[in-house]
Amino acid sequence: MSQIVVKFGGTSLGSSEKILEAAKIVQSHVEAGDLPCVVVSAMAGQTQALIELTQTLSYSPPAREYDVVLSSGEQVSAGLMSIALAKLGLKAKSLMGWQIPMRTDTHHTEAYFEDIDPQKLQEAFSQGTIPVVPGFQGVNSENNITTTGRGGSDVTAVAVAQALGNVTCYIYTDVPGVFTADPRIVPKARPLREIPGSTLLEMAQRGAKVIHPRAVALAAKQGVPLKILSTFQPTQGTTVCQEKNVEKATVKSIVLEDNIAHLNLAPSKKEEAFDLNPLVSLLSEQRFDWDNLHQNMTHQTLTFMMPAAQAKRFQGLLQNQDQAYDLEMQEGYSKVSLIGTALAQDMNICEQATKTLKAAGIPLKGLFSGALRLTLLVDQIYAELAMRLLHDCFKLDQSSGSVAALGGQQHA
Repeated sequence: MSQIVVKFGGTSLGSSEKILEAAKIVQSHVEAGDLPCVVVSAMAGQTQALIELTQTLSYSPPAREYDVVLSSGEQVSAGLMSIALAKLGLKAKSLMGWQIPMRTDTHHTEAYFEDIDPQKLQEAFSQGTIPVVPGFQGVNSENNITTTGRGGSDVTAVAVAQALGNVTCYIYTDVPGVFTADPRIVPKARPLREIPGSTLLEMAQRGAKVIHPRAVALAAKQGVPLKILSTFQPTQGTTVCQEKNVEKATVKSIVLEDNIAHLNLAPSKKEEAFDLNPLVSLLSEQRFDWDNLHQNMTHQTLTFMMPAAQAKRFQGLLQNQDQAYDLEMQEGYSKVSLIGTALAQDMNICEQATKTLKAAGIPLKGLFSGALRLTLLVDQIYAELAMRLLHDCFKLDQSSGSVAALGGQQHA
């Protein structure tokens, strides 16, 4: 019998009826001869409800207490899942992060796992019991509850799979795998049966919501097999695989990141030298998701982009810096990213993308490239249209040759 990890997202656990259906999936794994460890998110809407509850008292609560409140949603799910499994005649036992224990660093609200002791999980397996673990939570060296950030239950699942010896991790969600684009925005989007880990990581980092980027990165680093499936549709899902041709310039998917802010920062006193180090430290220590940072030495300015919600928090923290800064912040942007391989090698891809937007009258606000992505910055009102047009442009709805970019160059 093979040990596995089975993780369910919040939409899969949105009601007691859905929890019971998810429990039946666990039962099917048991009947197939697997030994599942179940990882659960909070029920759909619960984390946001807890956030709003804390805001009735404070918009800046102590981080330690904030984690105590938010982690309770997953605890409820773990208990309910154990009850549902028992109803199906299966032995199950919920184990909180502090009981296992799942050790993290001391960074509240965005903690990283440092060590997970598998002993209690193995004890449960040896007793014929299914361990049910709440995602999103851990405990630090001071025995304080920590949380791993929104979507962090994916990270928990992969970390548990790694602790059990790199066993296969099944991520059950509300979509039947990974698509060439968000099917709610692009009706022609096509499911992908396989996807390289590097491509999935880039997709997750650039806005795809199907899995947390830290989970993909951890799985790739530790060699944890990943499979993404639907809780509600019996499909093959998507298996994460190795890249087969890393030198061929291809577009494999298109992803969207909304609510982006563009920040322009300069010293309030123009005669002062611009010390970049404390700002980079601030961005790093607070684990902000910043992109395209550029320093103009001539005009003593620093420009970069980040999610608007984070930008507002950055603005507040900026007031505590030793040096005074003037901050200009423009919101209302979206990043539409083409994801693939060797994109920087083929200028035809960039040309096709920019021509497509221009023909539709969509103003291009910025263009950023890397080996695995080409990101186009547009006004948010045009973002979904841009996605559909680019999906058509690169024929991603077609299974045969759909990943080949138009006008791709051949390299000797």
